[in-house]
Amino acid sequence: AIKDYEAMVRTSVENGAQMIISGAGLPLRLPEFAQSNPRAALIPIVSSLR
Repeated sequence: AIKDYEAMVRTSVENGAQMIISGAGLPLRLPEFAQSNPRAALIPIVSSLR
């Protein structure tokens, strides 16, 4: 897992990332972190029951 998830997402989006693929938990705040680039695709990975 990333220690600075919020900072990494914000930095990626601010530097022109076209998509953010996020796993390891439900990224509820991902849209908030990516507000500076509304064109960035936000793709959460959601696991099924095991």
